[in-house]
Amino acid sequence: VLGLNLLTGFSGQFSLGNSFFVGTGAYVTAALVQDYDWPYVATLLGVLPFCLIIGILIGIPALRISGLYLALITCGLGAIFPTVVKLSGLERWTNGATGKSIDSDLVPPGWWPTEGINDFLSGLPLIGSWTGADDLSSRQATRVYVYFWLLAIAAVAFSLTANLLRSRVGR
Repeated sequence: VLGLNLLTGFSGQFSLGNSFFVGTGAYVTAALVQDYDWPYVATLLGVLPFCLIIGILIGIPALRISGLYLALITCGLGAIFPTVVKLSGLERWTNGATGKSIDSDLVPPGWWPTEGINDFLSGLPLIGSWTGADDLSSRQATRVYVYFWLLAIAAVAFSLTANLLRSRVGR
Protein backbone atom coordinates (compact mmCIF):
# COMPACT_ATOMS: atom_id res chain seq x y z
CA VAL A 1 0.00 0.00 0.00
CA LEU A 2 2.86 2.37 0.77
CA GLY A 3 4.49 1.60 -2.57
CA LEU A 4 1.26 2.32 -4.41
CA ASN A 5 0.80 5.51 -2.39
CA LEU A 6 4.31 6.63 -3.35
CA LEU A 7 3.76 5.85 -7.00
CA THR A 8 0.23 7.20 -7.42
CA GLY A 9 -0.10 9.75 -4.64
CA PHE A 10 3.30 11.41 -4.69
CA SER A 11 4.53 10.93 -8.26
CA GLY A 12 1.15 10.89 -10.04
CA GLN A 13 1.83 7.70 -11.98
CA PHE A 14 -0.64 4.87 -12.38
CA SER A 15 0.35 1.26 -11.84
CA LEU A 16 -1.43 -2.06 -11.66
CA GLY A 17 1.81 -4.04 -11.61
CA ASN A 18 2.12 -3.84 -7.82
CA SER A 19 -0.36 -6.71 -7.48
CA PHE A 20 2.07 -8.92 -9.41
CA PHE A 21 4.88 -8.32 -6.92
CA VAL A 22 2.66 -8.55 -3.83
CA GLY A 23 1.15 -11.80 -5.11
CA THR A 24 4.57 -13.22 -5.98
CA GLY A 25 5.84 -12.42 -2.49
CA ALA A 26 2.75 -13.96 -0.91
CA TYR A 27 3.03 -17.19 -2.88
CA VAL A 28 6.77 -17.54 -2.21
CA THR A 29 6.17 -16.91 1.51
CA ALA A 30 3.37 -19.49 1.60
CA ALA A 31 5.52 -22.06 -0.21
CA LEU A 32 8.48 -21.53 2.12
CA VAL A 33 6.35 -21.74 5.28
CA GLN A 34 4.06 -24.59 4.23
CA ASP A 35 6.30 -26.77 2.06
CA TYR A 36 9.77 -26.13 3.47
CA ASP A 37 8.90 -25.40 7.15
CA TRP A 38 10.60 -22.00 7.25
CA PRO A 39 9.75 -19.69 10.16
CA TYR A 40 7.68 -16.69 9.10
CA VAL A 41 10.36 -14.12 9.91
CA ALA A 42 13.06 -16.10 8.09
CA THR A 43 11.00 -16.02 4.89
CA LEU A 44 11.84 -12.33 4.60
CA LEU A 45 15.44 -13.38 3.92
CA GLY A 46 14.26 -15.40 0.93
CA VAL A 47 11.26 -13.47 -0.35
CA LEU A 48 12.75 -9.98 -0.42
CA PRO A 49 15.75 -10.89 -2.62
CA PHE A 50 13.54 -13.08 -4.84
CA CYS A 51 11.07 -10.26 -5.51
CA LEU A 52 13.96 -7.80 -5.90
CA ILE A 53 15.48 -9.95 -8.65
CA ILE A 54 12.13 -10.29 -10.42
CA GLY A 55 11.64 -6.54 -10.11
CA ILE A 56 15.05 -5.89 -11.63
CA LEU A 57 14.42 -8.36 -14.47
CA ILE A 58 11.15 -6.61 -15.31
CA GLY A 59 12.17 -3.07 -14.37
CA ILE A 60 15.37 -2.66 -16.35
CA PRO A 61 13.76 -3.38 -19.73
CA ALA A 62 10.75 -1.26 -18.71
CA LEU A 63 13.04 1.74 -18.12
CA ARG A 64 13.45 2.09 -21.88
CA ILE A 65 9.69 2.40 -22.37
CA SER A 66 7.58 5.47 -21.64
CA GLY A 67 4.06 6.77 -21.87
CA LEU A 68 1.23 4.49 -22.83
CA TYR A 69 3.48 1.49 -23.36
CA LEU A 70 4.76 1.66 -19.78
CA ALA A 71 1.15 1.73 -18.57
CA LEU A 72 0.43 -1.33 -20.72
CA ILE A 73 3.31 -3.21 -19.09
CA THR A 74 1.95 -2.51 -15.60
CA CYS A 75 -1.56 -3.51 -16.67
CA GLY A 76 -0.15 -6.62 -18.31
CA LEU A 77 1.67 -7.66 -15.14
CA GLY A 78 -1.52 -7.33 -13.12
CA ALA A 79 -3.52 -9.25 -15.73
CA ILE A 80 -1.00 -12.04 -16.29
CA PHE A 81 -0.47 -12.92 -12.62
CA PRO A 82 -3.66 -15.00 -12.16
CA THR A 83 -2.77 -16.96 -15.29
CA VAL A 84 0.80 -17.58 -14.15
CA VAL A 85 -0.24 -19.03 -10.78
CA LYS A 86 -2.58 -21.46 -12.55
CA LEU A 87 0.15 -22.91 -14.79
CA SER A 88 0.49 -26.65 -14.37
CA GLY A 89 4.27 -26.37 -13.97
CA LEU A 90 3.84 -24.09 -10.94
CA GLU A 91 0.92 -25.96 -9.39
CA ARG A 92 3.23 -27.64 -6.88
CA TRP A 93 3.96 -24.23 -5.31
CA THR A 94 0.70 -22.37 -6.01
CA ASN A 95 -2.00 -25.08 -5.76
CA GLY A 96 -3.39 -23.80 -9.05
CA ALA A 97 -6.78 -22.10 -9.01
CA THR A 98 -7.50 -22.99 -5.36
CA GLY A 99 -4.54 -20.99 -4.08
CA LYS A 100 -1.98 -21.74 -1.41
CA SER A 101 -2.96 -21.99 2.23
CA ILE A 102 -0.78 -22.16 5.32
CA ASP A 103 -1.62 -24.54 8.14
CA SER A 104 0.83 -23.23 10.73
CA ASP A 105 0.35 -20.23 12.99
CA LEU A 106 2.81 -17.59 14.04
CA VAL A 107 3.20 -18.74 17.64
CA PRO A 108 4.57 -16.34 20.26
CA PRO A 109 7.86 -17.43 21.82
CA GLY A 110 8.19 -18.24 25.51
CA TRP A 111 9.78 -14.88 26.32
CA TRP A 112 6.79 -12.94 24.94
CA PRO A 113 5.27 -10.91 27.86
CA THR A 114 1.64 -12.06 27.57
CA GLU A 115 0.83 -11.20 31.19
CA GLY A 116 2.31 -7.72 30.85
CA ILE A 117 0.24 -7.10 27.72
CA ASN A 118 -2.88 -8.33 29.57
CA ASP A 119 -2.24 -5.87 32.37
CA PHE A 120 -1.55 -3.01 29.96
CA LEU A 121 -4.66 -3.60 27.84
CA SER A 122 -7.00 -3.98 30.81
CA GLY A 123 -5.53 -0.84 32.43
CA LEU A 124 -6.35 1.43 29.47
CA PRO A 125 -8.72 4.19 30.55
CA LEU A 126 -12.27 4.06 29.16
CA ILE A 127 -11.65 1.03 26.91
CA GLY A 128 -9.75 -1.37 29.19
CA SER A 129 -12.92 -3.17 30.21
CA TRP A 130 -13.88 -3.70 26.54
CA THR A 131 -10.62 -5.34 25.51
CA GLY A 132 -11.41 -8.55 27.35
CA ALA A 133 -7.77 -8.72 28.32
CA ASP A 134 -8.32 -10.04 31.83
CA ASP A 135 -7.53 -13.55 30.67
CA LEU A 136 -6.26 -13.98 27.12
CA SER A 137 -6.67 -17.39 25.54
CA SER A 138 -3.75 -18.81 23.57
CA ARG A 139 -5.47 -17.82 20.32
CA GLN A 140 -5.95 -14.25 21.51
CA ALA A 141 -2.34 -14.10 22.73
CA THR A 142 -1.23 -15.23 19.28
CA ARG A 143 -3.32 -12.49 17.67
CA VAL A 144 -1.78 -9.87 19.96
CA TYR A 145 1.70 -11.17 19.10
CA VAL A 146 0.95 -11.01 15.36
CA TYR A 147 -0.47 -7.50 15.81
CA PHE A 148 2.73 -6.26 17.44
CA TRP A 149 4.84 -7.89 14.72
CA LEU A 150 2.78 -6.16 12.03
CA LEU A 151 2.92 -2.90 13.97
CA ALA A 152 6.74 -3.11 14.07
CA ILE A 153 6.94 -3.88 10.33
CA ALA A 154 4.56 -1.02 9.56
CA ALA A 155 6.63 1.37 11.69
CA VAL A 156 9.78 0.44 9.78
CA ALA A 157 8.00 0.75 6.42
CA PHE A 158 6.49 4.14 7.28
CA SER A 159 9.85 5.36 8.56
CA LEU A 160 11.64 4.27 5.37
CA THR A 161 8.93 5.89 3.26
CA ALA A 162 9.11 9.16 5.19
CA ASN A 163 12.91 9.18 4.88
CA LEU A 164 12.64 8.51 1.15
CA LEU A 165 10.22 11.41 0.71
CA ARG A 166 12.56 13.76 2.59
CA SER A 167 15.63 12.64 0.62
CA ARG A 168 16.95 14.16 -2.57
CA VAL A 169 15.48 11.31 -4.63
CA GLY A 170 12.10 11.68 -2.92
CA ARG A 171 11.91 15.40 -3.54
